[in-house]
Amino acid sequence: MVQDAYDERPTVIHPPVDTRGFDEAAVPWGGREPGFVAVGRVAPDKDVLRNVEIVDRVRDRGHDVHLHLVGPEADDEYAREVERAAADREYVNLDGEVSRERLVELVSTHRYGLHAARHDGFSTAVAELVAGGTLPFVPDRGSQPDIVGSDDLTYGTTDEVAEQIDRVLSNSERARKLRRATPEIEDRFGKRRFHRKMREVVAEELSMEQPTPPRPKV
Repeated sequence: MVQDAYDERPTVIHPPVDTRGFDEAAVPWGGREPGFVAVGRVAPDKDVLRNVEIVDRVRDRGHDVHLHLVGPEADDEYAREVERAAADREYVNLDGEVSRERLVELVSTHRYGLHAARHDGFSTAVAELVAGGTLPFVPDRGSQPDIVGSDDLTYGTTDEVAEQIDRVLSNSERARKLRRATPEIEDRFGKRRFHRKMREVVAEELSMEQPTPPRPKV
């Protein structure tokens, strides 16, 4: 849109991801709960009910997993649908809006993450799931594949992701390889990176705007 309006291609800088607390709260893989954490507003655009459907299908394949839905309610009618879905399933916990400490605790004590929003430009929630040591399964749209760093963690359809999760949960070696392949979030998307990149871009733009000094007279 910027290019269309101003005929100028913008420089894109990903927003800073808050990684505070994850290193201190990190729990080894073997000590984590075999469940999923989904972080985001309880609203239609986040497709929260799709996360519930995914966990339903994974359980149908014989895996005893559960789901935490973390985030504030942003649409009353949709929130009631999600509440009913959680009430009908003992393995779905609607945690709602929680403190930063509780968010870090949930992410750091679970093995897997889920994200269903297909049109997120850049999902800080997904980046936090990676920073907290989970393996998050995310849609194959926008910048989400770049955040998780593996095609094995991205999906197009609900059937597809249920199959992918089944393969990971059934094969500890596959899970280990995926954990080793996840990117370092602080280095790629952390606050220090954001500050550094902003300074670099501003300095470059300012240097380009400096007038050319006049040639000395001979």
